[in-house]
Amino acid sequence: MANVLVRRTESYDPAVLRAAVADIFTALGVEGEIRPDMKVLVKPNLLAGRKPAQAVTAHYQLITAIVERLRELGAEHITVADSPSGPYNAGALKSIYTACGYRTPELEPCLNYDSGYTAVTAREGFAVHTFNMIDPVKNADYIINVGKLKTHSMTTMTASVKNLFGVIPGLQKPEMHYRFPGIEE
Repeated sequence: MANVLVRRTESYDPAVLRAAVADIFTALGVEGEIRPDMKVLVKPNLLAGRKPAQAVTAHYQLITAIVERLRELGAEHITVADSPSGPYNAGALKSIYTACGYRTPELEPCLNYDSGYTAVTAREGFAVHTFNMIDPVKNADYIINVGKLKTHSMTTMTASVKNLFGVIPGLQKPEMHYRFPGIEE
């Protein structure tokens, strides 16, 4: 079962974020679920290459606190991955990671530069029967979805559900938007 927890912090101070992440992991029972052999994916919202102060993307200090906590819990295979808007290739990912502050010694070993994707099939009853999903998401055993609360023209607000639209590779996202332009769709 999926769980969602929101925790307000007054700053992006690393100590404050580490404490908040530890509390959230405890509340959600993450400690009991992480095993060293798992492929753990941290899925931030990395819409575009924007500086942290612009508040467009998941802040790199928050992602760092999550990765550090996962390491403390024994996770050995951690990947930070998203498919931002625009082209989905190693050069674009590098540029976005750099602009967003993600290219730090703590995060760099976890950053995904693989632009592969795989066709997946949805269960019957969904409007889209087959779509492409970026490989880091498809191959993950455990996903931590780190949404960003923002307004959005098609969904009113972004959060964890809208953040998962980032599993669609790069320029295939606008195609989906055009196929399903209304909020009900």
